[in-house]
Amino acid sequence: MVEQNQLIENSGLTALISTLSTTVNSDKLANIVGVFADLALLTSFLGVSLGLFEFLNDMLSSKSRSSTANQSEINRIKASIVTFTPPLGFALFYPEGFITALGYAAIALVILAIFLPVIMVHKVRRNNCQDNMYQVIGGNVTLLIAMVTGVMIISAQLLVTVGALPALG
Repeated sequence: MVEQNQLIENSGLTALISTLSTTVNSDKLANIVGVFADLALLTSFLGVSLGLFEFLNDMLSSKSRSSTANQSEINRIKASIVTFTPPLGFALFYPEGFITALGYAAIALVILAIFLPVIMVHKVRRNNCQDNMYQVIGGNVTLLIAMVTGVMIISAQLLVTVGALPALG
């Protein structure tokens, strides 16, 4: 069994893997966790970068009036540069910054996945008060719980940023 104090002292991923390897008595655990972490990073990078690339390509294509094959190729090159150059520079010059970037991405995700849907549901309920087709179990209490959860996630990230909470990773 791994004690909580031991996990807090070894906050890095490498230290966590070595602690778990000695606890489980398996040398292959480091390889398994390493492959899993690499695949998780690769799939998240591919999904986000391909989505951003297509968005930028569509945006550049809609701004250019001519739809020639040459212009389309130039738009794809521009979209590739804008999509892949910042992450490459970030990875080369600040390799340990991925966890930090994920923390800030969590704030944006809370806004998109929690705050905006709660606000939209609240607005639809307020505008259609006679029509109860947008009701779920919990009502406004559930919306309030969702908002409080979002505020707690953002607060935790901000406390990590100012050093009041320990950073993981």
